[in-house]
Amino acid sequence: SNTSTRHFLTSGTKPIIYYLPRFNHPPTLALKRAVLLARDFRESPSSTTPLNLAVTNLSSTPESLERSAVAAVIFELVRPLCALMVERDFERTMEYTEEEVGELLEDRTWASNVGSEAMRAISLILPPSSVQQPAYLEEYAENKIDLEAHNPPLDRELVEFTYNYALSPPHPSAVRTHEGLLVAMSVISRSQLAALEAPSSLSLDAVPALLPEAYPEGSPPFSRGCLSVPVGKSQPTAEQRNFLDKAILSSFTSTVPIGSSSNPAAILTAVPRSTLIELTTLGSSWGIPPAVVSSMYVVSMWNLSRDMEVEEVLQSGLSSKETLDPETLVFGGLNVAARRMQGIVEGFRKDKSLKGSLGMVDASMMLWVKDASKSSPAPTSPNPPPKPPSIQSTHQVILHLLRYEKHAEATGGGEEGRMERIHGLSIMSNILLSEAMKVKKGGKVKR
Repeated sequence: SNTSTRHFLTSGTKPIIYYLPRFNHPPTLALKRAVLLARDFRESPSSTTPLNLAVTNLSSTPESLERSAVAAVIFELVRPLCALMVERDFERTMEYTEEEVGELLEDRTWASNVGSEAMRAISLILPPSSVQQPAYLEEYAENKIDLEAHNPPLDRELVEFTYNYALSPPHPSAVRTHEGLLVAMSVISRSQLAALEAPSSLSLDAVPALLPEAYPEGSPPFSRGCLSVPVGKSQPTAEQRNFLDKAILSSFTSTVPIGSSSNPAAILTAVPRSTLIELTTLGSSWGIPPAVVSSMYVVSMWNLSRDMEVEEVLQSGLSSKETLDPETLVFGGLNVAARRMQGIVEGFRKDKSLKGSLGMVDASMMLWVKDASKSSPAPTSPNPPPKPPSIQSTHQVILHLLRYEKHAEATGGGEEGRMERIHGLSIMSNILLSEAMKVKKGGKVKR
C-alpha cells in the first residue's frame, strides 16, 4: 500500500521498516521494497516514479532466484500496458480499464517510461538453472517451512513468488523475444519523442510484424502467459531488417558529430539518441550478429555523408570480421557509391568545364551507375546531409569497398562480378576526381 511504501521512503536516520527484524537484511529489503513500489504504481499509474524506483531497487540486488521471481512479478504488472501500447484493445487486455490509463497511453513520455522499465525488468529474468536454488524451497513444497527459523527470517510473499517461479519459470526464448520487442518499442518511443517537426518513420503499429517467424499463432505479444510460450529459432525476417535500418537512421536526429575518441570502441557506441549498444541488443534478439549491426550503422553514416566519422571507425583498428561484416558493408556501401557517382555525373554534365571529362569514362560503367542508383534510392532520413558529398570522399568510400570486398572473398564470401563493378567504379571516380582537380588548379571553380 501507499502507507507501507512511505515507511521505506521516510526521511531520517531510521525509517520504521528497519525496526522489523525480518527486513533487517539489505537484499530482502530491496526485494520487498520493489514489490511495494510496483503495487503503488499499479494503484496510481499516472506517475512512473514508483515503477522506476521498484526496478532500480531490484537491479541493485545480486543475481538470485528471488530477484528473477520479483522481476517476473513486476513485468506481469506492466505487461498489459505494453499490450495496450501495441493494440488499444481493452476487451482483450482487461487488467487495466480505459478510465485508468486511456489518457496516459496518449502521453508519449509516460508510455516511453513504462516501456523502458518493462525492458529493465525483463532483462533481470533469469532461468532457474542459471542461479542457485534456495534451500527453503523444498521445505515450502512440503509445507514444513518455518519462516522465523531462518536467518534472516523469510518473508512469506517473497517465498511464494520464488516457489511459483521455480515451479513454472518463463521460457528463455519467450523472454528473449519480448525483450527484443521492448527494445524495439524503446527505439520507436525515442524516435517519436525526438521528431518534433517531421513525423517519425517508426510506429508502434509495426511491433506485431517484428515477431519471429516461429512465434506461435494465437498468442499476441504481451498477452497473458506470453513468457511461458516457447519460440522456435528462425532466420531474421525482412520486416526486422527493415526496422533495424530505420532505427539506425532515426538515431541520427542530432547534428552533433560523434567526434574522435582515444578509445576506438567508443566511436561506435557514441550514437546520438539511441545507442548502438541498444541497437545491437535488438539485432541479437533477432539473430542478427553485432558485426552486421555495426556495419549497417557505418553504411547509414555513408548515406548521411558523415564520412569523416566513418574514417575514424575504419582507421581505428575496428575493421576485423568480429567488429564489421564485410558482406553487409560492401552490399550497402556499393548502393551508396552508385547514388553518389550518379549525382557527380549529373553535376559534371551541368558544368561546361567538366562535361567533356565524362567521355573518358567507360560507357557501360556509366549505365550501371545510372541503373543502380535508380534501383536503390536513398533512405529517408530525419537529418539529411546539408550538402552533397565531395568527389574526394566518394572516391575514398569506393577504395574502402575494394578493401572489404577482398576481405569478403578471402573468407569465402563476396558476390560474383561485384569486384569488377567496384574496380570499375574506382577507375571512374579516379578519372573524375583527377579532372576536377585539374579544373580547380586551372582557376576554374566547379559550379
